[in-house]
Amino acid sequence: MSLTICCERGTCAPVIFPKGSLRRAQTYITMMEMDRDYGAIKKVRLQVEDAEDGEVWHCHEVILQHKKNKERIEFPFLQLFTNVEGCTVSELPVLIANCGFSTVKEYVISITTGKTSKSSTNMDVYVTLWGSLGDTGKRKLTRKGVKLFTEGKVDVFRVEAVDIGLLQMLDVEKGKGSDWHLEKITVREASMQGKEIVFLAHKWLKNGINSKITLNVTEIEEIRHVNALPPESQQMKSEGTWKIYLKLQEKSGQEYEYVGPNIPNLVMILYGTYGKSRPVTLNTRLEQHTEDTMTTEVFMPSDLGTLYKVRLSLESLSSSTSQLSVHHFKMQNKATLDTFSCSINKTLPLSFNGDRCIEFPVEWPLKEALSVVRYQVMVFSSNFSHLKSLVKVNICIFGNHGDTGDRALLLPVEDSHQQREDIESFALEAVDLGELQYANLSISSLTGCELDMKALHVMETLKTEPIYVFEVNKKFIMDADKPKIQRKISVSSIMNKRKIESTSEMPRNSHEGKGSKPDLSIYQIKVYTGNVKGSGTNGKVHMTLFGNKNTSESFLLTESLEHTNPFEMGKVNTFQFKTKNLGCLDRIEIVHDGKELINRWFLEKVEVIDMSTKEMYCFRCNRWLTEDEHDGLAVIKLYS
Repeated sequence: MSLTICCERGTCAPVIFPKGSLRRAQTYITMMEMDRDYGAIKKVRLQVEDAEDGEVWHCHEVILQHKKNKERIEFPFLQLFTNVEGCTVSELPVLIANCGFSTVKEYVISITTGKTSKSSTNMDVYVTLWGSLGDTGKRKLTRKGVKLFTEGKVDVFRVEAVDIGLLQMLDVEKGKGSDWHLEKITVREASMQGKEIVFLAHKWLKNGINSKITLNVTEIEEIRHVNALPPESQQMKSEGTWKIYLKLQEKSGQEYEYVGPNIPNLVMILYGTYGKSRPVTLNTRLEQHTEDTMTTEVFMPSDLGTLYKVRLSLESLSSSTSQLSVHHFKMQNKATLDTFSCSINKTLPLSFNGDRCIEFPVEWPLKEALSVVRYQVMVFSSNFSHLKSLVKVNICIFGNHGDTGDRALLLPVEDSHQQREDIESFALEAVDLGELQYANLSISSLTGCELDMKALHVMETLKTEPIYVFEVNKKFIMDADKPKIQRKISVSSIMNKRKIESTSEMPRNSHEGKGSKPDLSIYQIKVYTGNVKGSGTNGKVHMTLFGNKNTSESFLLTESLEHTNPFEMGKVNTFQFKTKNLGCLDRIEIVHDGKELINRWFLEKVEVIDMSTKEMYCFRCNRWLTEDEHDGLAVIKLYS
């Protein structure tokens, strides 16, 4: 066990406690000298090294006392130290009455091992994070029973430390043994969603002087797929058998009746911090002592982590006019006795032809719960309003807190601010999705027809912004004898309401204001592909430009002014587009579609020139764009 004292202008040499010296219910006293130049004490760090398997030590508190003036600083650790999926390092800040103090933060570290042959290592790996307020100290990255740092794998670790401020650089070190090819490291604060710090490496760590490298910040990247998971030590185990209680009443016409044998089945999906369950059909079984309460047992074969959302939906209806009122929901884990209970008091479907789903958050003691949000979905189409009786459109919206499930656009919304005939608005309720990412559309028709869909806008009904824009720009040709059409659409841009109203590009606008000249600009885009082996791509590349005035449409980069086949190794490709004046550019978004392609794409940088002002913006990347999902899409935002 070692104790390290960190000060304003330096860190003292650690005090080492010999093995066996820290005994149960005893106080260990030692002395140390501190350099005055180090300044005031800011925090202390306790660290266990080379502990045997299963060895456990509990620290009650650490007290520092000045030998002369008798000033005391107390650190109430109350911490259990163990190498079995537990804590081996812990830090606490100095707490002084009536003074501000630093907080303990959790940093999520994702390490990507290279995909080349023999990139993996079975040696220990250590990381030190350096920030404007200090460092984390050298941390060993380990997870019990998991094979780490294998070819092409991303390993995620969590490090707790007193706030180190703005992250500036990191040290990474490999133990003596097999070589290891490190591709990159990303770091983010667990409590902050939306940003992560990227440290590109693309280096081999070998034995000797090459076993340790220092990496500086390469870029700050917006996260598109974030799970704000609590620490693993705080995760609730959700596998096993759960007993479900539902208080129901069937509504026929205007009267409520007790639940009978013909009650429609309910389908339940549970969402946890590790994923979501498969749809579970709740077969009705009435309790003898409670006539309107349904109970059933559900076995969860795998751990979903801490449960945070439940969705209930009707599998079918006994009649076209009947409704099912859900009054109360309760679930209890038969092994752990973890219990969640809430009142719902909602009726399915929510209207005569409305939504057959209800969602509600799971609230656990001392854990923050999500809220239920009403979303407005605006469909921009020249003919959807005329085809509503024939065409059925379902949407499933995905965010970093899960998805809405497949929901029919049936519940119209009257928007007094939106009088255009080419816009139809619908509402759906769901547990807060967080930052929206993409949507799955499902379209079917009772007869042959053609649906012209330009875009979808999604926003929270009670907020004016942000508005998530999904560009579609497609005509869907449908046939009643053919299966439904399914499309995945990513978020094209995020805008506020004023910008949406001023930059909307529906066909209707092209016929208005013929006497006025639109404010258009020509943008020249230079794309630099890296000069490393295998850096070219044959995949589709889309780009969106973001300025302080407007956001461009998504450009498909196909017609290079220099080369027939764009994006080859070491080549520069120039493209030119005319769009609305964007003002000063601050970022771009690049989407690389490499599905079913073996190659990745190494993008060095992008230069954009506003031909009207001759101002050039440089967006550096210097990284591989490779798929992070089965759909083959890699999305990155770069900042000038």
